Amino acid sequence: MSQIKLSPNASGTGVFTIDAPNSNTNRTFSLPDETGTVLTTESTTMPKVPVVQLQGASTTSVNGSWVRLKWNENSGNHVDTASIFNSSNERIVPTLAGYYFFHLQFRLNNMDWIKAGIVKNQTIPTASNYVSFAENWTSDVGEDDENVLNITTSGVAYMNGTTDYVEFWGMDSDVGGLTFADMYASCFMVSGA
Repeated sequence: MSQIKLSPNASGTGVFTIDAPNSNTNRTFSLPDETGTVLTTESTTMPKVPVVQLQGASTTSVNGSWVRLKWNENSGNHVDTASIFNSSNERIVPTLAGYYFFHLQFRLNNMDWIKAGIVKNQTIPTASNYVSFAENWTSDVGEDDENVLNITTSGVAYMNGTTDYVEFWGMDSDVGGLTFADMYASCFMVSGA
């Protein structure tokens, strides 16, 4: 049987009181099986929330095909507070169940039509597995050498904390052989399960 132990501080003189609310319902206060600090409404310490920020590594487009975007872990902009970015397969694999916000942006020069997709649990983007999808095009067809297209997309998805993952994808639907530029992606937890 586990025990509850209270350890007073011999140097302190304050009295800590646990007050019960005016209630006719029995309540259970469950402690997690881990070491940590209890946060209160007056706490000045933020809880540890998974946050990822990625900056792009060199990725080349293929005309009419989705390309998984690559990320530079050595970038000065790289942030991964909970070690949930897996660089071997360029994906984010949250280890805490809950809802996460995802964002992707990039640019392609000298072309007319691009697409961006944030994809959950699939290695090829399809309409059924998008967290978020966007496409951008210009009406200046035939003037590819002058066009600069920017794209951004964001979405929220529930992640189970074990097997769910997200990848970031881009498509050049016009030229091919171009380098994705100004690539950034980010992710942070917005709510528990």
